[in-house]
Amino acid sequence: MKDYLEIRNARPEDTGNYTCQIKAWQADSSDDITHELVVISMPTKPDIKLITAKSTEAAFKLRSASAVLPILWCSVFYRAKFGRHEEKILPGRDLRSVSLDDLKCGQKYK
Repeated sequence: MKDYLEIRNARPEDTGNYTCQIKAWQADSSDDITHELVVISMPTKPDIKLITAKSTEAAFKLRSASAVLPILWCSVFYRAKFGRHEEKILPGRDLRSVSLDDLKCGQKYK
């Protein structure tokens, strides 16, 4: 007998309240506990739009492809045309914009 609830391959549709009921072995009493399960799916790539580009910085607007799930963090990879890859990790609660600064004037970036 299991003393836990296992839900395999959970999907967002499985979100809801789950109740476990325990009945006493030799009595007519019982007890139950309810747990809320929230299933979050893997995020999709956000929509990115260039807002401003100056000689040493660039700003982008981010929009989550999901109407329900906000962007909680992201990694931005970029490099100068003949340079090495750089990464900027952006933590946050609901990211809506990204700003890259310390770019080299006159360089092309990918």
